[in-house]
Amino acid sequence: MVSLLLVVFFVGIVVAALQPAVHARATTTWPVFQKPVMSKVERVLYARLVQAFPARLVLPQVQVCRFVEVRPVRGARAWKNRYDRLSVDFALCGADSTVDLVVELDDASHATATAQARDRKKDDVLRAAGIRIVRLHVRSLPSVRDLDALLFPQSPDSAVAHSS
Repeated sequence: MVSLLLVVFFVGIVVAALQPAVHARATTTWPVFQKPVMSKVERVLYARLVQAFPARLVLPQVQVCRFVEVRPVRGARAWKNRYDRLSVDFALCGADSTVDLVVELDDASHATATAQARDRKKDDVLRAAGIRIVRLHVRSLPSVRDLDALLFPQSPDSAVAHSS
């Protein structure tokens, strides 16, 4: 009799444990909501970048795998797996949409060991691809006028950025 009660008890536990999984698959409503692509401070910097570099395509929140590819080497997929989930805050592109420069906007969250490791990995892959990265801190955003000298010193954009 006790063994029958134990069997019924365990079957009840298993059925109860499986209920949420069955229900989650059966539901048609996704438990998601919309959120902005950029934070307030990112929107401020984005507007300044667009104003400072009207001849460039400024793309926010781009996955690194969209503009960095692994050469055809043994283990290429493993190399790509090391960076394919990383993203950059801003990619500044030329007319052909090739990324010329990446701008990262750092805040206090970048002080953790995990974030620093992720930042090093991102810096390493971009450097290996020949893409320059500039890190700015949210507490000291450069003005529109200062962006051009900071990001593209002695470039043709300098004349364009200040003529508008």
